[in-house]
Amino acid sequence: MRLTFIAAVTVIISACGAAVCRDAGCSKGQLCTDRADVASTCEYSPRYACFAAAGCERQATGACGFNQTQTLTDCLARVADGGAP
Repeated sequence: MRLTFIAAVTVIISACGAAVCRDAGCSKGQLCTDRADVASTCEYSPRYACFAAAGCERQATGACGFNQTQTLTDCLARVADGGAP
């Protein structure tokens, strides 16, 4: 038997007409996108908790991305050293 998982995705349109960036993927913090047609590999990494806390927004480049803050940098360093996010 083959199981297929399909996630329903709603794309929110902002006042200026561009799709709003959103956290996507099986694990919160895995993807930051404005596209509805993305899929993830559904693995988990403790790093994802750092990205989820950073927030997913449209960046200065116009692309969606996680906010690069000192808190994110510190969290990723803790996780890399084997600590909790």
